Amino acid sequence: MKLRRDSYTLRQIADSIEREHSYRLSEATISSWTRGINAPNRAGHVFIPKPSPDLAYVIGVETGDGFLNVKRKTYQYRIRLRAVDREFVEAFNQAVSKVLGCPPHRLWKGNENETEVEFGSYLLHKFLLQDVHS
Repeated sequence: MKLRRDSYTLRQIADSIEREHSYRLSEATISSWTRGINAPNRAGHVFIPKPSPDLAYVIGVETGDGFLNVKRKTYQYRIRLRAVDREFVEAFNQAVSKVLGCPPHRLWKGNENETEVEFGSYLLHKFLLQDVHS
């Protein structure tokens, strides 16, 4: 918001965020935030990438057993895990909670003997989509 008040263009704001946080937001997203239509912390959870064991664990789980999905009609960006091993799902739940600075989420029963957990965070979702080899 400060950059916009200082007359930065949407592209300049996106460039600045990318330099500082290593991920790029779309100009449409920045526009909706600066005009007060949406806010990064109004839906889902705020994520600021800081190296930590919990973030490393989340990246590892998402790369392996976790998955990301988007509900386009409602703009929901989800980070999910479904597994038979309940302790594994609970550990992921704790790690994501610490990364996002929120309470652990409710676990629920999936198909057969599976347990599931799901978090909503546009910023973490976009972070996890990055190529880990770059």
